[in-house]
Amino acid sequence: MTEDLSGNRLIGAPNSQFNLYTIPTAIGDFVLRDDFNYTGNRHYDECELVELSSEGATVNLDARIVWTSRDEAVEVALWAKNLTNEVNIIDVVEAGLFG
Repeated sequence: MTEDLSGNRLIGAPNSQFNLYTIPTAIGDFVLRDDFNYTGNRHYDECELVELSSEGATVNLDARIVWTSRDEAVEVALWAKNLTNEVNIIDVVEAGLFG
């Protein structure tokens, strides 16, 4: 049986995503990266069955700053993950044995 899934979003795909800024300076380049992901109502099956598997909107923010010396001999990086402290479901498996 073939199903038409056109118009459905990819499973787990974010609605919006932003990142990466480079700031050149006299002492080297600073790269600021913020991975901001907003995902609206998320479905875990390709048919988008709400009763089977769905989750409300989530917001995730990771950040990273990197300094690279002008001669590129030195690079220093600091980063943080999950600054919004979100708990995300990665996947859902239907187990018919448990009702």
